[in-house]
Amino acid sequence: MNDGILTDLRAQDTPFCHTHVRRAWFDRHLPNLRFDSEMVVAAARPETRWQAAGVYFLVWEGMVCYVGQSRCIGARMVQYEREGRPFDGVAAIAGIPEWARSAVEYAYIHAWNPPWNVEKTRCDDLYDQEALQQAINGTCRSHVMPYRTPLVTREDMAWPTWRLQVREYWRSAAS
Repeated sequence: MNDGILTDLRAQDTPFCHTHVRRAWFDRHLPNLRFDSEMVVAAARPETRWQAAGVYFLVWEGMVCYVGQSRCIGARMVQYEREGRPFDGVAAIAGIPEWARSAVEYAYIHAWNPPWNVEKTRCDDLYDQEALQQAINGTCRSHVMPYRTPLVTREDMAWPTWRLQVREYWRSAAS
């Protein structure tokens, strides 16, 4: 684990591939795609100026709170810093081809249900990736932040989910 990169598959990015090619790629790379939340938190680093594409995990207060994907993870982290989104570190699975990123991201979101992903539509399906979903479902999620049901006013309804979750975290810590 180097600078928050859990693994770098260095896969060739192809714009499209057939189902049997996808399935074979996932079967070959499955061991390199499966991480427990504890491993993700341990690998997370605060400095993330990577130019790599892949699936990333935001860590805040020692817990995974968001799973996302990007063509340039470093640029996405700069965007989050400008938004004021709090995070202590980020870990990533780099080098995933573009056509496979959504499936990997979705598998982790589905298995771990991180609280900041609530507003995200689960846009990919895993009908042909049962092995991937089963492998990720079998990972430990002990270091994934729990969802807290926010108490919202009419003014709060425009806030993004991550901001409401941060507020509820601090409210529960104060009580």
